[in-house]
Amino acid sequence: MNFPLYIAKRYLFAKKNNNVINIITRIAIIGVAVGSMALITVLSVFNGIEGLVISMYNAFDPQIKITAAQGKVFNPQEIYSIKEHPAVAYFTEVLEENALIKYKDKQFIGTIKGVDENFVPMSRLDTMLTEGSFWFNNTQENYAVVGYGIAANLDINLLNMATPLYLYVPKRTANIHSRPEEAFNVMPVYPSGIFSVQYEFDTKYILVPITFARDLLLYKNEVSAIELGLK
Repeated sequence: MNFPLYIAKRYLFAKKNNNVINIITRIAIIGVAVGSMALITVLSVFNGIEGLVISMYNAFDPQIKITAAQGKVFNPQEIYSIKEHPAVAYFTEVLEENALIKYKDKQFIGTIKGVDENFVPMSRLDTMLTEGSFWFNNTQENYAVVGYGIAANLDINLLNMATPLYLYVPKRTANIHSRPEEAFNVMPVYPSGIFSVQYEFDTKYILVPITFARDLLLYKNEVSAIELGLK
């Protein structure tokens, strides 16, 4: 028999129930067991929190993001072949730009993020809605999904579908000094949902269809980034 095991059994299962070493050994075993259980529980909780935080940040920080080496935008047709790579699950075209957001008599500076149909399944942002639904357009109007911080600052009411958001972006070729009122492109969009991820995202982003963003920014096929989700 293994000598250490023999000694352990000798003092753990001593014949005398009032043996001091027996009692101390059992107390030590219970202490180690409780400590181990507590450590496993804490580590499990932290693993769950880490997974939750990563999933939240992945809504706006994809696994791989391709941006222009020079300038703000580029033509995505040059890299469409990446879609066929066996490791790529989602290929999402993105167009971002800062804008003035106006709702009724209130204003807020944010970032419009135009996305295509692959963005929702890649980011799973539809699971982080606090109000409304995640849909962008129908046959007549365009809709936007707004960060909670922006919605709070503008006091957006999703039940009031008759009042749109107005997005103002500077024209790239406009002469502001001549006629300032003509230096901006302005387009309306209706809020359909409000998301909440992290404060820095909730107070920054308003999501719109990428076709709407291109019309507003006067682009044809350009994107500011390609976001990839991996299998």
